[in-house]
Amino acid sequence: NLCATCGSNIINIIDVNTGKIIKRYNDETVINRKKDTFLRVEWTHVDGTSVLVSGGFHGKVKIILPKFSMCLSTIDAHMTPIYCLKFHHKYPNILLTGSNDHKIKIWQLTFKEGETDLDWECASKY
Repeated sequence: NLCATCGSNIINIIDVNTGKIIKRYNDETVINRKKDTFLRVEWTHVDGTSVLVSGGFHGKVKIILPKFSMCLSTIDAHMTPIYCLKFHHKYPNILLTGSNDHKIKIWQLTFKEGETDLDWECASKY
């Protein structure tokens, strides 16, 4: 029973039963002297683990493990802001991104679990 909201360079993960923020991801990456502004977030589940992706003003997709509030990987997806993110309903590792550049891109995300919870890896292919 979680939802995610984004604004500025912050993603909040909220318990919908209590309305309280239980996790927060704060992106400190600076591009051209500005922090990215998250415009969209989307959830998927891979092997029982929740994964959150966000699209931002700088055209980057951040792949986040909400459990640890950490960014697993960044994809240089578009040259313009990302206004649409959607995972395929049958294939939880297929991501579609839509941007102000009038392109829709399809990404295949590959996740690998390591020996510990924090050893996750993510690779993307366009």
